[in-house]
Amino acid sequence: QAASGNWDSTYTTVSANSATWSDNSLNNVTTVTSNTYTQTTDTTHTIYNDDDAGVTSDIVATLMAPADHTGTTVHKKVGSSHNVVITPPSGLIDGAASFTLQFKNESVSIFSDGTNFFIA
Repeated sequence: QAASGNWDSTYTTVSANSATWSDNSLNNVTTVTSNTYTQTTDTTHTIYNDDDAGVTSDIVATLMAPADHTGTTVHKKVGSSHNVVITPPSGLIDGAASFTLQFKNESVSIFSDGTNFFIA
């Protein structure tokens, strides 16, 4: 909160049809337009466009290794055609083998303790 009692505000600009964010605190945004995806260690935000012509069934997204998963990553489903099934390469997500995004504009934030994943 600012000294004047007003909230400080910042904003992030997203260019249409691109994965470029103007806020330097975000490392990398990836847009997925295929049935499978494996998260890389430099990805912090993933957008799943399940309405894209390249997506013909549910998207299966594999997270990076839990030991490499530092910080919190955000996963957002922007279409309404297919589910996005997020799976860990090892360990569990909140005690389950996977987490599914089912609804348009649904999102989830995920972090790891180095062994398992958790929903923020």
